[in-house]
Amino acid sequence: ITRGVGFYMKDVMETIKPYPQIYYHGVKTNDEVYEYLASLDGFCTLSTNPGEDFCFSVAEALRIGLPCLLTKWIGLIDHAKRNPLAQLI
Repeated sequence: ITRGVGFYMKDVMETIKPYPQIYYHGVKTNDEVYEYLASLDGFCTLSTNPGEDFCFSVAEALRIGLPCLLTKWIGLIDHAKRNPLAQLI
């Protein structure tokens, strides 16, 4: 939900431009993030960034009871093993 810096985030923003169904929500406070997550039916991350091995956004989504689709990436595998709401894709 937060906008990163550098070439990676620039590439992401360029990649999603042709997809109007993907909306960038901008930088959010913790309370706004939880309110937003609570309004969703599920959470999906396609993270393959080695700097996000633990992936707190996934932990937060699982903590409030959202089903999660996760890639088979280091810390995300651990989330899926420990939580029945998490499924690897």
